[in-house]
Amino acid sequence: MVIPVVRIRDNIQLNPNEYQLKVKGNEVAKGELYLNHYLAMSPGVDDELVDGIDTVEPAFGLPAKWINEEQKMKLN
Repeated sequence: MVIPVVRIRDNIQLNPNEYQLKVKGNEVAKGELYLNHYLAMSPGVDDELVDGIDTVEPAFGLPAKWINEEQKMKLN
């Protein structure tokens, strides 16, 4: 699969952690991305003990959390 040239542009109208993907000017996806964090998803049983920032996993629309390195080490 050949991917065409990708341009990255800053948009001050978006929140600091928000991104948008556009194809020919039309938004096809958007979400939030946190630096130095990991996207954690439950394996089937919700674990309320995990501290993190609630979000939705972009590929399947499942509930997830952004967790930091400390939380990641606790889960391993």
